[in-house]
Amino acid sequence: MKTAIKCLVVSDGFICLVDRKELEDLGEVEKKDVVMEAGPGGLVIKLKDVCIPIPVDYVDYLVENRNISIYPFGLDYVEEPVITLELSRDAIIEARAVLKLVYRYPYPGTESTG
Repeated sequence: MKTAIKCLVVSDGFICLVDRKELEDLGEVEKKDVVMEAGPGGLVIKLKDVCIPIPVDYVDYLVENRNISIYPFGLDYVEEPVITLELSRDAIIEARAVLKLVYRYPYPGTESTG
């Protein structure tokens, strides 16, 4: 399993940097290839065999900003994106619900103030 080295929060979602060598056999990614599950510290989004960790503090942001772009990088530069997907809002909400159960609702960042 390959993991995004860095993820940047942008206005419409996340830019994820993955080593170019790890993306050579990725091929085309369709929505059916996307899996979301609770992982250590937040959600893990799997695009085929590429894992994108989303910390629990950014899960609510992901609900409204659902674009994930994968940018390969080499030794000297970041290349053009190889994948840009808009994730299903309903799927993210379902994954967030599972995450709340894993973290024994409420998860960090959603505590009641009153």
